[in-house]
Amino acid sequence: MAQRAARVLPVPHYQVVFTLPGKLRPLARVNRAIVYGLLFDAARHVLLTLGRQRLDARIGVTAVLHSWGRDLTFHPHVHCVVSAGGLTMDDARWQRVGSTYLFPVAIMRRMFRVRFLEQLRVAWRDGELALPGGGTTGQPEHERAFAGLIGDVDRQKWVVFVEAPQDRPAPVMLKYLARYVYRVAIDDRRIVDVSAQAVTFRTRGDQTLTLEPGRFVRRFLQHVLPAGFRKVRHYGLYAPTNVQLRLHIARRLLEQPSPSSAEHNKVATHPDDPVDGDIDLRPPPACPCCGAGMVRMGVVVAYDPVGAVGWPRSRGPPADDRSAA
Repeated sequence: MAQRAARVLPVPHYQVVFTLPGKLRPLARVNRAIVYGLLFDAARHVLLTLGRQRLDARIGVTAVLHSWGRDLTFHPHVHCVVSAGGLTMDDARWQRVGSTYLFPVAIMRRMFRVRFLEQLRVAWRDGELALPGGGTTGQPEHERAFAGLIGDVDRQKWVVFVEAPQDRPAPVMLKYLARYVYRVAIDDRRIVDVSAQAVTFRTRGDQTLTLEPGRFVRRFLQHVLPAGFRKVRHYGLYAPTNVQLRLHIARRLLEQPSPSSAEHNKVATHPDDPVDGDIDLRPPPACPCCGAGMVRMGVVVAYDPVGAVGWPRSRGPPADDRSAA
């Protein structure tokens, strides 16, 4: 929470929630890693694309996956904290948006549905999905079942909820989401009574729900994430690739001091990476291949075969496009 609060920009932030339709939840329950990744991908695509199209800017997005409702039922959705504005694509100025309107919700719903179903079809075609009953691609009856499911949800109105900042600073919104980062589904304080026959817990307000212990455990365990799955992801200005340069540029344009040197060291990829005084605010040079602006990622020093001085820390392989943070 402290690291996120130090990074967040001093502008209002919206909360945007992307919810998976109910008819897709059985499919998600048996393909959690794939479907959760597609849910993140669709949310990222909608927000960053509209930021470019309507603001000509990179916005900042932090997204957190939730898979439960208050009664512990399976209810996958992604909460996004979204900056009200962004750094223009030429890195020259900050483009603001109002505090009551982000993007048209009808367009966000349609883009969310189209992107998610498009990627879901690709996953099915590639043999990455299984139907709830165990069916897979390539078998006519399973192909028909999958096509029927897609047709049903394609005709529905998908849910995208946008909440205005309402004078709440971004750290307040981050604190709300942070409560769920290292906790699964339910807080101990919501559990009212436990016995060999039943578990009783609070749902909303003074309402409670009592479940047989085995059923309670089943509801709880369906929210344990697949091994290695990242439930918090950052996009746009808050993405790791932009933290070292574009986030500093945006902060300077907003006339906010950069984070302390201690915080900078936490997020730096190498001790020789640029510090505040080394940042060039001019537009970045163009790539000779694609013409896009290049970003300075860090400094790699020569390898010392004796002491391995300055050898960069190892990193894992890049994730595929559907689950990239």
